[in-house]
Amino acid sequence: MKQVLILCDAFPPDFAPRMGYLCNYLPALGWEPFVITEKQHQHIFPEMIERQNIVSIDFYPAKQTCVKKLQWFCTLIADFLWNYKDRKMEKAARKIMKTRHFSLVLASSYRTFPLRAARQISQKNHIPLLIDLRDIVEQYAENEYIAHTLRFSFLKKIAIPIFTKKLLRERNKALHVAAAVTTVSEWHKEFLLQFNSYTHLIYNGFDADLFVPKKVRTEQFRIVYTGRILSLHMRNPELLCAAVAQLHSEHCIDAATFRIQFYTNEESKEILLQFVEKYRIASFVDFFSMRPHAQIPAILNEASILLLLSNSSKGTRAPKGIMGTKTFEYLAVEKPILCVRSDEGCLQDLIARANAGISASTVAEAAQFIMEQYAEWQKNGYTHQAVNRELLQQFSRKGQALQFADIFEELSV
Repeated sequence: MKQVLILCDAFPPDFAPRMGYLCNYLPALGWEPFVITEKQHQHIFPEMIERQNIVSIDFYPAKQTCVKKLQWFCTLIADFLWNYKDRKMEKAARKIMKTRHFSLVLASSYRTFPLRAARQISQKNHIPLLIDLRDIVEQYAENEYIAHTLRFSFLKKIAIPIFTKKLLRERNKALHVAAAVTTVSEWHKEFLLQFNSYTHLIYNGFDADLFVPKKVRTEQFRIVYTGRILSLHMRNPELLCAAVAQLHSEHCIDAATFRIQFYTNEESKEILLQFVEKYRIASFVDFFSMRPHAQIPAILNEASILLLLSNSSKGTRAPKGIMGTKTFEYLAVEKPILCVRSDEGCLQDLIARANAGISASTVAEAAQFIMEQYAEWQKNGYTHQAVNRELLQQFSRKGQALQFADIFEELSV
């Protein structure tokens, strides 16, 4: 069995478990994965951690919060000046390579780390490099790719451009020498072709063993959203709130049976509350904490409408090519999808091709769609969407593992 060395910024990234699922299927396809990643202290995919060959590097081992913050700050400076995290990951890889022969190096990142380490390992050991970019800096509307916000505006003006320039320089250097690149949407593919002509599209997807459609009768009509909101530039709920407020004013809905349920974190809740309060629809809204991934299929199957929050991709300061894992898990349970506001791009096209629901650009469109699904729920106790199942099969995690394995075979030594 051939071996592939996988370097990840996080494994599995909790909001994009692409590499975790890939590793589950690779052994059956003739590839043994070995993962080196940054240690994460909390996971919503604990089962993936338990059954993989993984080396996790803990950059912030302290238990005390104040010490951990100091470690984070020192690591940030050391990484910016000397590529500290990449160097430490490369060192861990050298140790492993003394006893293992790898036919391929795969690096997966949402930004840049650990592409430098992967490039160095590939070039020094003459092993082909495949880069998988789940997200890139250019897709964001503002600075949402910055994990920790800076408090002072003058620091933002100085630090962010310098930091971004370094990220892009390191990323592009790795892209130019990679044997191939994979990414997650048509927009990403077209953008990255300028750096590497061997760029392939492998969508995000769903686990067909977990996300199985079920017709579950419920006592309430539920519009359900699962996930975070990084910024209003990326995901704006205002159109939904306005539509629900309109339906409420027209006496079309009742809070006893009509619910909007958000499974999200505290930061996202604060963003959402701005619009919930503005449109006076608090009596219709429930907030829940994030749930372990294994619980999500049941939550989706009990929903009447699955909510995708988006924003227009038109213009220079707009999100581009955003097609996260949530989109495909929504498709898999065959519930009607309401995307607001329409991105007028990849999401709108996918929802139309899959016959999955609507990408609404106006309050009237959203309100009409909600009432159509509300009527179906009142009649049957559940809703169902006749999605294009032939198209849906393209997005199974198993099928995507086959796509990766085909590229592995082409590149491997």
